[in-house]
Amino acid sequence: DAWYLGEKAILRHPDSDLELVLQPRHASTAAPNDSSFDHVAFRVRDRDDLEAWVTRLHTAGIDLPITPAVGGVTINIEDPDGHDLELFVRTTSFS
Repeated sequence: DAWYLGEKAILRHPDSDLELVLQPRHASTAAPNDSSFDHVAFRVRDRDDLEAWVTRLHTAGIDLPITPAVGGVTINIEDPDGHDLELFVRTTSFS
């Protein structure tokens, strides 16, 4: 299955929970000729799980809010190597 949200193309495998979201990396965040990925997102089960992650991260000294995202809510994290990671809960059904 594939569908589009503006510049994003979302590809979903019909027999699994795997989704691949493709979106352009904007020039303001990418170096010239940078072929790296935009970010990696992990879907968590529900809002309670996302809030549990907020608590875990807070305990580790990392204070990050839950913020709105296209189709859901998210926690955005930068790992020690500078990669953007996302924990995501879908709140909107796409077809």
